[in-house]
Amino acid sequence: METTNNRFDDSLVIKSKRLKSIPKRSVLIVGGTRFIGRHLVQRLVELEAFEITLFNRQKTHANLFPRLKLLKGDRQTSDIDKISTEKYDIVIDTCGYFPTDVVSTIEALRDFSGLYIFISSCSAYDNEVVKTALKDEQTPLLSCSPAEAENSDADTYGRRKAACERILMKSGLTYLILRPALVYGPHDYTDRFYYWLYHSYYSDELLLPNDGKSKFSVSFVEDLVDMILCGMQPNPITGEYNAVSTTQCSIARIVASACRILNKQPGRANASPSFLKHNNIAQWTDMPLWIDGDHFTYSNDKMVHTTGIMCQDFTDSVQKTIDFATKKHWPVPNYGISEQRRIELLRILDRP
Repeated sequence: METTNNRFDDSLVIKSKRLKSIPKRSVLIVGGTRFIGRHLVQRLVELEAFEITLFNRQKTHANLFPRLKLLKGDRQTSDIDKISTEKYDIVIDTCGYFPTDVVSTIEALRDFSGLYIFISSCSAYDNEVVKTALKDEQTPLLSCSPAEAENSDADTYGRRKAACERILMKSGLTYLILRPALVYGPHDYTDRFYYWLYHSYYSDELLLPNDGKSKFSVSFVEDLVDMILCGMQPNPITGEYNAVSTTQCSIARIVASACRILNKQPGRANASPSFLKHNNIAQWTDMPLWIDGDHFTYSNDKMVHTTGIMCQDFTDSVQKTIDFATKKHWPVPNYGISEQRRIELLRILDRP
């Protein structure tokens, strides 16, 4: 089920007036200043309903929230013990990338009886074996060997997230695991979604893998924050949820929305999967958001039916992302093939 045409109605949205009537609860956020955490903390600050403590290394936007309590430290060292000095009602883990991260955090909390919210990923699913579309939360997770659990390569990301989930599931804590798909929006440092906005704006001709038709799921960062807030209510949701905004997106849809907003009409060149593979163009990394198939799609039915959440209109979310890019003067994406290589591929396609 896709829910991209509406916003929360007034009876469901978490408004500051509603939360202010509730006694303030103590929240520990591990991370909180880069992307997802940045949006989350900003929303919580605006709501004025929580006592917020941040635990992070102060390496990214260290001065972003100067009025909040900060525990400076690296969770992969004994610094994590700093979080044991206080009691928290809610812990939100935005940057648990290794199983040892979750183990050390749980151990340091000591007698924690609140809710542990863990931001996982749909990459934790065994997407290569289970190639069905619109996977639900019962889809098997990836395995993770001891060596993979310590490996920082991108190839083990999903396995490590799956291992983090299993640790939390066996911990005895009350937990909420959110599995977003590709997260996009203002302050996204990966540029994977932005890559297509940039080329819609600047390029005379777009190089579209599989004509841009392959399907995948995406999560708008503001929607993900709303889903996190669903776990922060007095009667929170618990368990595992796909935190997905648009269940079946495509590069073609992103480009179409961007071009309408930007009033651009670039040409479109179709690059078949066989052409891209022949020219050693890797899925997702060399060609952002391209997967040869429609199996990286995930159902959000459980989240929608449990919470009543209604995600932002897709075009509105693209507009917000474009507005942010405009303020930043449209920097060159740091993801995907070089412009020289892109033009070279276009020339090869144009040969008779």
